[in-house]
This record gives sequence, structure tokens and C-alpha cells, in this order.
Amino acid sequence: MHTITFTCEIITPMFLAGADGLTPELRAPSIKGALRFWWRAMHGDMSVSDLKKAETEIFGGVGENARRSSVTISVGEKCPPIVVHNNIGIDQQQWPGTGYLLYSVLYMQERDCFKTGSEFILSISSYNPEKLKEVVNAFVCLVLFGGIGSRSRRGAGSIFVKEIGGNAKDQLKDITKILNMSEIENPKQFVAHLKNTIKILVNSSPAEGSYSALNSSSLYVMEPKADWLRALEFIGLRFKKIRDNIKHDVGGTPNFGIPVQHSKKSDKPKLMMIAGIASKESADNWRVHKLSERRASPLVIKVIKTKNNLYFPVALHLQGQFLPKGQFILDKNASVLNLGGDRALSPNDGYIQNKFLDTLKEGESITF
Repeated sequence: MHTITFTCEIITPMFLAGADGLTPELRAPSIKGALRFWWRAMHGDMSVSDLKKAETEIFGGVGENARRSSVTISVGEKCPPIVVHNNIGIDQQQWPGTGYLLYSVLYMQERDCFKTGSEFILSISSYNPEKLKEVVNAFVCLVLFGGIGSRSRRGAGSIFVKEIGGNAKDQLKDITKILNMSEIENPKQFVAHLKNTIKILVNSSPAEGSYSALNSSSLYVMEPKADWLRALEFIGLRFKKIRDNIKHDVGGTPNFGIPVQHSKKSDKPKLMMIAGIASKESADNWRVHKLSERRASPLVIKVIKTKNNLYFPVALHLQGQFLPKGQFILDKNASVLNLGGDRALSPNDGYIQNKFLDTLKEGESITF
């Protein structure tokens, strides 16, 4: 059995729960689910059918193609300490950007979380060294570009790898060296490091386009801060300002993810939920799809820590078709027979790029 272990430090509050959806629980299946996503993002050039087949061979599957996973993912027995909601210490007035990014888990659900600065050990094992390599690649992407748990696309659940061990460590040096950022002190060095190593994780083939992919995605790296809260606040303030400015823009707002609430311009502002999609079959004929439709945001906000204790605010814009061609964003309250006006709109796929990411041009960027 080939095994590699990662001693991970939790950089930003991690809201990862058990069966009740609220009580913090560090679960291997949840981490495996995140690794599946980043593995798919690494292979954006594959067709959906080929992607599903290859994914099943590595991570396992159910139904007609049921098979066991080629890799085993486990979390060490020692669980990180839990911080109860009242002790998280993120005052919305003092830290409005961070409070905005984590609003739902801090102020709506008032969730407990795993404490920042605490550690856990993640082990990845397989009898097949090539399958192990694929999953370790995905883990590196998770560390660099994503997070674990709720609100991971808005800065929560970022992790830092403090130590690498296991009998497969030497076999995977070309991969794990990407995580060695001990000499990086500014965004320019950060981007140069990625330029030299990213080809290990992402090939240069064009993305297939129907799902989120790293191919041709853009990463924005800002000047480092002294701690995670200041780093997240820096980028959160910019995000909040853009969202505040477009909260009445029915067609633009959903590009940050569906569903979303916003107030509609009127004498009496009302909350409207953009929660579904519809397709226009003719000038007067619409077909409504299920209203529970969701689309994760193509924008990932996170914090990356280096070994010299610098915290970089980072934003990733993932490539991929936001909605299938011919489908529209639909007002949850719209009648099937009354979809006129702004009740069904086509999203502007360039909205995030043009509005939010333009505010990050003071930093350095790289397109994969």
C-alpha cells in the first residue's frame, strides 16, 4: 500500500458538519467529495462521459457502474478543537468584508466551527501509484485554490500543509514541491512559482466547457497580510462593494451563484429569489425547469498561507458554462404562464470578470 500523509493547519474557520448539518465533524467523505470536484476541474478538457468513467475508476461509483474506490482517504483520530459561535470573534461592524463573505454561517445559522490554527492529519492511500498520484494532484489543487466545508468558495475552510510524510512521499516529490512556498514573499514570486509548476496539475488543452475547469481559469493574488482575518477582509470588502452596487441587477447578480436573494427596485423593496431556470421554446412558449436548480459560483475566494507566515488574499475565476445554452435564470415566484419582463433572463457570463476581478488588478494574476 502506497501512503502519503499531510499534516494540515486550518487557516480560516472551517464549517464542516456531520449528519445534522450543524455540529462540527471532520469527515473523510466530505473531504473526498471536495477532492472529486478538484479532480474534475483538473481535467476540463475531457468529455463528460470520459470524465465520469475515469472518476469512477479512481473514486468509486454507484448504480450500474458500481465499484470500490481505488484510493482510501482517512482523517487522523485527533480531532481539531471546536470553537462555538459566540467565540469566533468576527464582529460584523469591525470586519464587514469577512462578515459579508461568511454571513450565512456566522449570523444566520450561527454555526460552530473548527478553530483556526489547529491541525489534523489527512492520509491518502492506494495500491495503485498512478491513482494515488491523481488524488494527490487534486489535494494540491484543493489547498491552492479551494477549501473544505460550507462557504469554502467565500474564504472558509482554507488549509495549509505543514508537513508531508508516508512511504510514498519520495515518489511524489514533483507534486508536493508545489506546496513548498517557503521563499515566496510577494504576489510576483507567487505567480512565478505557479508558472513553473502548474503544468503538473493542469494541461494546456482547451476546456470542454460544460463544467467548471481550471483550464484557462484566472487566479488573482494580492499583497500578503499579517493574518488570515486581514487577508479575507481585504478581498471581502471589494466583493461586498460590488455586490452592494449590483443588488438590483437581476441579470447580473446570479452570476455569483444560484440561488441568490436580492431586493428589487420599487417603492417597497421586496426579496426575490433567483432559484431556477427556464428555456424559451418559441416567442410565446416557455418550458419551466425545476425551481430548486442550483449553480455554484464560478468565483472562489480564499486565503493562502506560506511557511513564513504570510497570508495571501486570492481569487480564482473558474472557466465553464454558467448555464446550458438556451436556458435562463427564473424568478422563483414567476408564474409558468407569466414570464414576461425581467421574470426570465439570460446571465451575462462576463459579469464577474468585468466587475469584481477588475478591482484586483493591483495584484498579480495568472491564467492557466
